[in-house]
Amino acid sequence: MENTSTRLARLRAVLVGNWLSALGVVFFGVAITWHLNEAVGVQKAAWIIGLVQFLPAALAIPVTVAFIDRVSKAQIVLRTDEVRILVSFVSAAVIYIYGEQRAVMLVTIIIAIACLRVADAFYTPAIRASVGSAIRSGTKYSAQFYLTVTALSVGLVAPLIVPVAAKSSVALAFVVNGVTYLAAYVCFRTAGTKLLDAESTSPRTHAVGQWWGQVKEGLRTMWNIPTLKLILPTLPMIDLCASAVMVLGPAIAGAQTAMDAVYFYALIVAVSSISQVAGPFVYKHLAQYRFDGMIIATNCCTQALAYGIAAMLIGTPYYVIPLVVVGVCVGMNQLAINELIQHECPAQALGRVFTLLPFVVLLAMPLGPLLTGYLSQFSLQVAVGAVAVALFAVGIPPLASGSIRSFQLRAPK
Repeated sequence: MENTSTRLARLRAVLVGNWLSALGVVFFGVAITWHLNEAVGVQKAAWIIGLVQFLPAALAIPVTVAFIDRVSKAQIVLRTDEVRILVSFVSAAVIYIYGEQRAVMLVTIIIAIACLRVADAFYTPAIRASVGSAIRSGTKYSAQFYLTVTALSVGLVAPLIVPVAAKSSVALAFVVNGVTYLAAYVCFRTAGTKLLDAESTSPRTHAVGQWWGQVKEGLRTMWNIPTLKLILPTLPMIDLCASAVMVLGPAIAGAQTAMDAVYFYALIVAVSSISQVAGPFVYKHLAQYRFDGMIIATNCCTQALAYGIAAMLIGTPYYVIPLVVVGVCVGMNQLAINELIQHECPAQALGRVFTLLPFVVLLAMPLGPLLTGYLSQFSLQVAVGAVAVALFAVGIPPLASGSIRSFQLRAPK
């Protein structure tokens, strides 16, 4: 068994690798969203992103559930990074060779995004479950806190990323994505793998065995966490609305005249991302005063109010102000849910719960871009206003629940 200082050194390697992966994802996402909006228009771009970004990952989740708690999580991380590296560089080569012809570009983007999202469906729960189990002491904050903050902190460089990404070629976006995945792979390969397999909670066998039994056990474990069960409907809605509004980002940026659309889009991404980084710190501060439950109970309605104000400010530079509130709430919610699972879920089922919960979210997320893409033909204000109404509707039950408002985390199992 490694001592705490060695594990913390390995944790830093994993966090660096995770940050590099997130950096590539942000650059790639901004570039592809911008190019799709220019190539096919905001409505079709929203539909493409809505379906291709999330549907393949949702279909991959059942396979992830069967494997995640039964095989080496280090191998899952390494193999998925290898897939993401290969897909990124091959896609870049195809688009470069064919001169970014529109048909070739669209088909390549669709196939590549689908492959990358399938890989993400394995990568994310493997990181979350393994690191959270391996590091339980010796740090100021929890492993889930560090994972959440490092992933969100890419927003700190968003002002530099977005103008470059929006003006770069699609081929370059794929190259940057591949390079960041390759750098992350080196981090995991040289130092992170021992941490990821530091504590094995189930036999490392490649025999899938009773697949449906694995799924049922994961669902039962998730359902037996009372607070998680009560707030479950809010989780897909929060991510659905966030993805829906971000897809509209280029169109919203073009609706104002205070600055160049590219730079206003950069400002939107920067404000959203940086405020999300602040969210976990705000959560930790409030949690000291035992406000865990109030944070979870009020999250949806607070975001709904902020989106409603944002809808009224579209076309003005003040649109970004309510996005600060949305970002902080998103960051708080991400950490709160990850901490809740880490503390309340038995270790041997962590991988499945960290897989099944995103599955619930992924099933709903395509609806957001599809809905706002349709509503945007009426006006951008109508599209964002609909997001506010939907969030408020699902946020009322948690806000009215005394058991959620009074909830406090207990010690990890």
